[in-house]
Amino acid sequence: MITPIQPASLPSSRRSRPTNILRVAWIAIWLGCCIFLLIVSGSVYAVIHYLSTAWEPRQATISAISGSVLVQKPTWARPAPASRDQHLGDGARLWTGQDNQSFATVQFWEGSTLHVGPHTEITIVRLRSNRYRLFSTERRLVVIALDSGRVEASVVKFDSQQSRFSVASLGTTVQVVDGTTDVWLTQPHAVNDSGGNSRSAPFTISCCSTQVLTLDGQAVVSAPGGETVLNGNQRATVPMGGAPITADHASWDLLVNWSLQPGTNGLPEGWHVGFDPPQPLGQYGNHLSYASGTNPYLHLFSVGSNSQHRAVSFTQQINRDVQDFLNVKLELAFRINAQSLPGGGLAGSEYPFRVSVDYRDSNGAEHRWFHGYYILPPKGSYIADPQSQQVVAGKWYTASSPQTDLVLSDLPDPPVFVYSVEFSASGWDFSTDVREVRLVAQ
Repeated sequence: MITPIQPASLPSSRRSRPTNILRVAWIAIWLGCCIFLLIVSGSVYAVIHYLSTAWEPRQATISAISGSVLVQKPTWARPAPASRDQHLGDGARLWTGQDNQSFATVQFWEGSTLHVGPHTEITIVRLRSNRYRLFSTERRLVVIALDSGRVEASVVKFDSQQSRFSVASLGTTVQVVDGTTDVWLTQPHAVNDSGGNSRSAPFTISCCSTQVLTLDGQAVVSAPGGETVLNGNQRATVPMGGAPITADHASWDLLVNWSLQPGTNGLPEGWHVGFDPPQPLGQYGNHLSYASGTNPYLHLFSVGSNSQHRAVSFTQQINRDVQDFLNVKLELAFRINAQSLPGGGLAGSEYPFRVSVDYRDSNGAEHRWFHGYYILPPKGSYIADPQSQQVVAGKWYTASSPQTDLVLSDLPDPPVFVYSVEFSASGWDFSTDVREVRLVAQ
């Protein structure tokens, strides 16, 4: 009997080949879907990112101009006189003349302004705003380089943290968040405080520093040596390559011992005392004394003069360049109790309280400016100089009083270099109390 031959079974590997092909096909399909989804989502993200971060160039406009002002754009071979309503973009440079009447105001598209003071050079580095606002709030990017001089930025606040308005100088960057901030460069200027010690000099000498003063609002000062935040009525000095040195008030006291504290000899330390007619300093008790208490003061007096001239004066040499300060003013705290010589005497120069400043203006001319105070009105041949005013007897006048608002920067020929400051009491019989004499610079 013949046994039929059974067909050989196929290898198991041949039976699984269709299954492997199907698995590979599904893997390819899923990989293709994932790649497609990644491409789609990446494209959507790229579009959203572009819409939210894209910048477009902007321009500023010269809204005000005075005196000698020059502008040079990147494509120009040389500077040319600036004109009102002239547009400025990236790379534009602006110069103002050295006279006090030369300035320009730059207006930005979002409402901020930059006031460019005399003898100043700036470069507009970059002006940008976000191109689309579908996925982000309104933002701006303003970068100004201060090459010399001073500027005052009045900046509109933006809520976005990516919005920046900054002024760069000597390695220091001042980001003005909002409000008004002054930024200027100086040659030897104040770089540290006296720590509240009224008897010591409130500054040291350092070359090339950046001064920052916030009148209101907020500014962030970043320098190689550190960073600080200034709020309204604060200031900082940044020596080139150093760290910001801050103070809680936005002014410098240029006088030593402005509160007139006595030294070891009983006289105001840091001040030179003089008498007319002359008398030995050891006899100063005949014309001055100190009143102690919560608010001590210096008492100047003359009695029994028999209508003869007497004077006691206090002088402090400063020899200080003040041309880079925005404002220089005197702040006084005094009261006049009694006076026997009417007004300012026969010459209009003898007052129970008088302050004077010797200085040089920008044209090199030297001046002696003074302001007198009296309580007894002039009569007969006795006069009062136009630079004087009558005050109420026995009333304290301080820096917040209109009578003591003596801004030297507002004079027709303001000082650029101050030699000395003097205050005095003179006449016949007089009685005057003085608490503070300050020369303040901002």
